[in-house]
Amino acid sequence: MSTIEFESFAHRHPPVTHVFVYGTLRRGQVNDITRLQPAPVWVGESTVLGTLYDLGAYPGMVLGGTATVRGEVYAIPAALEQRLDEIEGCAPNTLASTANVS
Repeated sequence: MSTIEFESFAHRHPPVTHVFVYGTLRRGQVNDITRLQPAPVWVGESTVLGTLYDLGAYPGMVLGGTATVRGEVYAIPAALEQRLDEIEGCAPNTLASTANVS
């Protein structure tokens, strides 16, 4: 069995956030996160339990449920988090959901 090695971001300053992308932000999609600046750092593929909804131009997801949603995990700096909020149409200072990914 092989293991994937990646840099630990736990003690970085400034802090680094991890994001799970599952729709248009995935590699190769219209809003491919890897084309954004400052550049994200690939962590790996993962899954969460959730329910996907067709919102037209992009999917939406509610955490929980029984469906497995596949996606990608990236470490991102605060500046990229702000850019993602712009792309996703999120208002500043709104609460984000967290989930365990496997």
